[in-house]
Amino acid sequence: IKERSDIFAKYGNLEHGVIEVTPRAYPRLMAIIEQTPTMYRSYLTARLSGRNPIRITGKDLVKTVPKNSTIDRTILMQPTGNNYLQKALGKCIRRKLRAVGIDLCDQTTNQELARVGSIYGSHATIDLSSASDTVNSRIVYELLPYDWYVELEALRCDYGVILDSNGKTNQVVRWHMFSAMGNAFTFELESLIFYAIALATAESKGPFVGRISVYGDDIIVPNSLAHEVCENLTACGFIVNDKKTHIAGKFRESCGAHWYRGIDVKPFYIRISIVTGK
Repeated sequence: IKERSDIFAKYGNLEHGVIEVTPRAYPRLMAIIEQTPTMYRSYLTARLSGRNPIRITGKDLVKTVPKNSTIDRTILMQPTGNNYLQKALGKCIRRKLRAVGIDLCDQTTNQELARVGSIYGSHATIDLSSASDTVNSRIVYELLPYDWYVELEALRCDYGVILDSNGKTNQVVRWHMFSAMGNAFTFELESLIFYAIALATAESKGPFVGRISVYGDDIIVPNSLAHEVCENLTACGFIVNDKKTHIAGKFRESCGAHWYRGIDVKPFYIRISIVTGK
């Protein structure tokens, strides 16, 4: 039987389930529970039966998922309670970005700007390596309002658990990165930071022609700003992927769209290894 994955099964049914949460996020989760009748009723039922449905933890779980046919992508599985709260903050960041023309629910803007850039050379496409893993606490503190930083910091995990082949704890590590894939606000947060760096670069140079757009670590800027944006991204600790960054020439790539002089040249991808079958 397929495990239920609806909202009530994950977060609402505290009568029989358990929600894990970190100490700093605990009071925020309890505030949500107390203001949500269904969750609060389940919570009270569990407590009256002598069971606490909230379990405090200080760690996330390091897992891997397939990225392509040769390598896996590392993700950090968050405590359920943290994940619930992270999603809420992620949605808030999405709304703020949408108000300035950055829609993280739509990749077509980046894809179209990449197409136009491949024809006229008007826009450059910039890609970063291990983008989410290189967002550190200091840059979040410097760029975001203090109250936003406090809330984001409260919902992240300081430590991660690495399991051995038998599923037992092999190592506990302390994270220096602010968040990574698996954290439900990472995509929105990195998009916000990269947009801020690109926009600040543009404003420091005065009026410019063209549009800035971001979708995660897929960054598009007017060609006239591209080198300065790359320099500022590097100065902030990010790693520009030179192989997937296109400033000169007639090729551009963003959000899975590949263009050469306006012609779609997207290749096919081998998602399963013939050797391993994964």
